[in-house]
Amino acid sequence: MLNNNDNRGTETSSGYSGVILSAIYMPRSATPYYADGSFGGVGPRESQYLGIHGDAINPVATLLRNKAYNKGSDLQSVTELTIASIVPGLTYTSRFSYRYTNSLYKSFQPKRTEPGKPNNQNILSYNTNKGYHWIWENTLNYNKTIGRHNVGAMVSMTSQENGGRFFSATARGLNREDEWAQFFINASIFDQDRPTDNEWKDRNASYVGRLSYSYADRYFFSASYRYDLAARLALDEKAIGVPGITAAWKVSSEPFFEVKGIDMLKVRASWGRIGNLGSIPGYYSYATLNSNTTYQIGNGAPLSPAAYVNSRLNPSLTWETSEQTDIGLDITLLNKRLSIVADYFDKKTFDLIKTQDTEWPNSMGYGAPLINQGQIGNTGFEFAATWRDKINQVEYEIGGNIATLKNRVKYIDANPKSFWAHGDSWRGVLTPYRSEVGQPYYSYWLIKNAGIFQTDKEAADYVKDGNRIQPNAKAGDLKFVDNNNDGTIDDKDRVFMGSAFPKLTYGFNANLYWNNFDFSVFFQGVSGVKLFHAFKQSTLNGAEQGYNRWDKILDAWSPTNTGSNIPRIAATDPNKNFQTASDWYLEDGSYLRLKNVLLGYTFKNCPGMPACVFTSPPTTC
Repeated sequence: MLNNNDNRGTETSSGYSGVILSAIYMPRSATPYYADGSFGGVGPRESQYLGIHGDAINPVATLLRNKAYNKGSDLQSVTELTIASIVPGLTYTSRFSYRYTNSLYKSFQPKRTEPGKPNNQNILSYNTNKGYHWIWENTLNYNKTIGRHNVGAMVSMTSQENGGRFFSATARGLNREDEWAQFFINASIFDQDRPTDNEWKDRNASYVGRLSYSYADRYFFSASYRYDLAARLALDEKAIGVPGITAAWKVSSEPFFEVKGIDMLKVRASWGRIGNLGSIPGYYSYATLNSNTTYQIGNGAPLSPAAYVNSRLNPSLTWETSEQTDIGLDITLLNKRLSIVADYFDKKTFDLIKTQDTEWPNSMGYGAPLINQGQIGNTGFEFAATWRDKINQVEYEIGGNIATLKNRVKYIDANPKSFWAHGDSWRGVLTPYRSEVGQPYYSYWLIKNAGIFQTDKEAADYVKDGNRIQPNAKAGDLKFVDNNNDGTIDDKDRVFMGSAFPKLTYGFNANLYWNNFDFSVFFQGVSGVKLFHAFKQSTLNGAEQGYNRWDKILDAWSPTNTGSNIPRIAATDPNKNFQTASDWYLEDGSYLRLKNVLLGYTFKNCPGMPACVFTSPPTTC
């Protein structure tokens, strides 16, 4: 199968130049175009008052200037050989899959001459990428039935390889920006950007064995073992062996089971492990040096290439492992009209693969290594029920499902005070996350607020031992809780306040069938989830001078609007209302949404024909 694609896109997530934030920031008085047809900006091109409008970028210009050439091809093939009945019950299958990708990306960024973060230098970039992935699977399956006994066995070997090559080059200073001139030969500046290329390859092999047994449609048992080898790890850490077992008892198949109204009852249990390589890059155990061209020795000296150790190599890095236990129940009631599935799961992930952020000071001189550290637990219940019935000519199904999740960090290291510091931030100002033992992974770690000071006196009276806790606070500022009671608002006052993991997910659906019509509807929702609304920092903050704002800023606190929960607008934000990672940003993320609605009609077959065929002239059905 061959797939060719041609696409283009532009940057949307940046907190500085992304088109979404640019569209929000652009003043409402700004025009996307000037009278001469050129792209507009935050004010007249030669206005002396441009500084008051900020440096918002015209999002229309960003989108229309983006005419990147981005074409790729994807070739996939699957070849399979099956030999059945080598001996009775024994089947051999060999399957080879190959995928080849090839892409070329060309991007030309013209000069941005309109007001609002102008850029007087154009840039031409090329990227090429070639990659491949093959996987070869060989499987022997054996099944044998002897009376009421059914025995099965499977052995499988899988080998796979991924690889690719990448090349990137950039040039600047093209005198002409016409499409015909957008080539390297017309560029005048090459020494700012050094071409980049790399090659990578990764190989893995897996061996799997499984035995299964069932008796009289009552007792079911299977056991498996998987052995994986990863080329990207050091020799002593390449391998991992993971077992798994499952068992089930179909109680309703027992001769003694005669419970009216219960058509089927099955109890299930399983336990198993699986390995994960996470974010370990290919050839990790060999990649120790990086090259860079940004080093300059002395003012005015040319840029010089250099090889350096970017981060410490960890030869002991090994597999991340997940272990899961499940206990389940399947039951069918009332002449198979009601079906219920219930499960309890307990999943532990240990030896997490992550960058070391405990006991690694910056003074080490190079970056922290990848390590295996900690354990995370996820437990919960899952329940689903479906009712099927018929009223006259209308058949219908009504179903619902619900699942709970409790996520906790179980262990980090021997130091009970250790934590994982997550560097995720909004514009480098708000860093709301931290993980500690007993808390959800990626918990919100925030300072509580106790509302808004309504008077200057109220702010001045917020003291500890006669000293003001928030010395710069005035009426209209947020009151931050001095949680540790030391008289100062800082990180020591932060507390854990939940996470973005939903405590409850649920959904329900309905299906109707009448004659040839069918109708389905599906609702889905989550509960107990919290969201950190960081956009409030940029769209309600008075210190962000000159930009367009969220219209809710008109409801900010003022002496005549004391009921607002938005702090006062101040050009310098001396109380750091918007620079403090507080629960003022925290919002309820629960929702229920109509996810899918479908109405269909099925055409009946024509007499003597497999289906109605639309032809010219039309076929008579």
